[in-house]
Amino acid sequence: MITIFICIFALLLAVIGFCLLKKPRLFLPLIGDTPEHKQFLHGFGLGYFIVALVGIPVAIWGTKLIAFAYLFIALLITLTFSIRFSGKMKQPK
Repeated sequence: MITIFICIFALLLAVIGFCLLKKPRLFLPLIGDTPEHKQFLHGFGLGYFIVALVGIPVAIWGTKLIAFAYLFIALLITLTFSIRFSGKMKQPK
């Protein structure tokens, strides 16, 4: 069951990473079209792809401890992205 969840989660991270890298125009209207914001999206897109690629061997050969550590790290990265992205969406006063 954990293996299936990791495979689905890695696939989802790969899709999100692809969207952040190749289609940033989907997210830029929310935070503004500046080079800093493009770099932010590109950096997290690469991070998501790396975590997705690490998920494949973890799903195949990982023990439960390694699988849970992977999920913990992946969720921390998504949490960090969500908090930083929402911070960039705040409208200036």
